[in-house]
Amino acid sequence: MAFESSDGGSISVQLDKTSFSPGETLHGKMRLDLKAPVKAKGLHIEFYAVRTGQRRVAFSKDQYTRFTKEESTATNSLSGEREYKPGEEFEFSITVPKKVDVRKNLIPNWAITLLEIFMPNLARGDYISGFYVQGTLRIKPEVDIEGVVEVWPVGQGPKQQPEGNI
Repeated sequence: MAFESSDGGSISVQLDKTSFSPGETLHGKMRLDLKAPVKAKGLHIEFYAVRTGQRRVAFSKDQYTRFTKEESTATNSLSGEREYKPGEEFEFSITVPKKVDVRKNLIPNWAITLLEIFMPNLARGDYISGFYVQGTLRIKPEVDIEGVVEVWPVGQGPKQQPEGNI
């Protein structure tokens, strides 16, 4: 999957498979689809989880606020500071931590939304709402070109999961 940046470049990230087990190493390729050569600080690949939940509003007995936060669990540097050219490809591997919480999708998101509406007391707490592999070309602080692919714990992904060699 590729995401376009504000300066016209994008990164495509392809994985050999989109399911994982804790401790497994994921392999893939990253392609830089840039409009022109770009000087950048470095190229990184990251495996992370997104945690979603609700927390009690300070000084309130029954008001809650929704939050989403990224939890980085593994990062690898693929290349350092240099000029990156359009069309460059990088092979990568990243190991999923052995202790990653894979309790994603125990309750479907639509059911959680209904609980939040009709039974808010049951919908409190937090849960993992997604796992991702992201490639990042760091150009300067606050300016990145990124590409992201969602991945799933074995047995929790979509029925028609594209798996195989890249």
